[in-house]
Amino acid sequence: MHRLQWYLASLIVVFCVSANDAYKILIYNPRFGKSHVEFLGSIADTLTEFAPVLFKSFDSTGSKLAKTIRIDADPEISKMMNIEIFAQNAWLENQQSIFSLIPTIKQLSDALVKNCEFQLKHEKIMEELKAEKFDLAIFEFNQCFAGMIELFHIPAHIIVSPTALFEYATKCFGVPNIPSYIPNLLTQYTDHMTYLQRVKNLIVTILTNKLLDNLTAKCQTLFRRLYGDQFIDLKEKLAQVTYVLTNTDPLFHISRPTIHKMLELGGLALPKSKPLNKDWLTIMNQRKAVVLVSFGTITLSCWMPNKTKQALLEVFDNFPNVTFIWKYEKDEHQITDRHPNVITSKWLPQSDLLAHTNLIAFLTHGGMNSITETLNYGKPVVVVPLFGDQMQNAVLVERSGFGIKLSLSELAIKKKHGMQSITSFMIKGKL
Repeated sequence: MHRLQWYLASLIVVFCVSANDAYKILIYNPRFGKSHVEFLGSIADTLTEFAPVLFKSFDSTGSKLAKTIRIDADPEISKMMNIEIFAQNAWLENQQSIFSLIPTIKQLSDALVKNCEFQLKHEKIMEELKAEKFDLAIFEFNQCFAGMIELFHIPAHIIVSPTALFEYATKCFGVPNIPSYIPNLLTQYTDHMTYLQRVKNLIVTILTNKLLDNLTAKCQTLFRRLYGDQFIDLKEKLAQVTYVLTNTDPLFHISRPTIHKMLELGGLALPKSKPLNKDWLTIMNQRKAVVLVSFGTITLSCWMPNKTKQALLEVFDNFPNVTFIWKYEKDEHQITDRHPNVITSKWLPQSDLLAHTNLIAFLTHGGMNSITETLNYGKPVVVVPLFGDQMQNAVLVERSGFGIKLSLSELAIKKKHGMQSITSFMIKGKL
């Protein structure tokens, strides 16, 4: 078991388990983003293996061992916010500005509040959970579940994050945010900003804090409408957190003010690599080198603009002695025709492939889990960030010296700077 998983298990077990009794832990895991679901599911499985604790993973499909209570989302949510449209738009160059994300953030906020009310109306399940008398709750930062913790009378809670914490969360925990040298998670800045970048960073921080304050206020109104005007302030409940565990590495991420209850545990849910099966081994050994290409589980490659696909395929053609394994979700597109060194698959054992000695580079969107796995296996990386924390992750990759960052515009221009950057990077690296 990975050493950080041992550390996590020890931390929770010391906190929760006495000599004679098994305490109860409730994990809240909304099914929004496969990587987030699997992150919390992995934590549940790790703790289930190491501790005599009763776990219930609420609204989750990410755990293989914990008992799961599932509540489907409000059917109206899909009408309010279409994740597929959002993911398709992420491939458009004009959608990468923080200001273009404002409508999406507002839609997401409204959807979260509506779904929160929908869950609270499952009164039978709410009463069953309250009757369990849980000793600890584990969840990602979530205003709705903070209110549920108060309803269930759970005495302690731990907030975990598969990414670096966004500024609004640290603000709730009482940690100062100084925009002059702490870049907002949604920007492509480091802690060495120009004057203009600092101004822009301040604007983004004020804007995102305002949007999330509005979400908190809506959740607060909901709980006080349902449970009375004396219901606890949700910000206060979040601030009462016992620990905050983030999937970040202090040697990779930007230094910032912290408090004793905030712990950086990069690789918190890092899967242990397993031997590849015969089919994958055959692919890995076809040529002397392999490059992995994957843009995650939200921004699917099949939604990539055709000009970007063609630009990538032209680069792949320049390396006939390299096998390119591309996570591509639609076989019917037949994009590998006339490209014998390109293998597509709807699913990849990513961690296992990264661990293989023949894999020389990784072309990725820059999600935190992918970056953590890349760091763990010491592979060079080309990052094409699309949204969220990927923007900052890409900049930090370049700052750390183990990869390069490309914008969508660079990636899409055939035979120009972006493609030359990938080619030069690979030649300079292992080829």
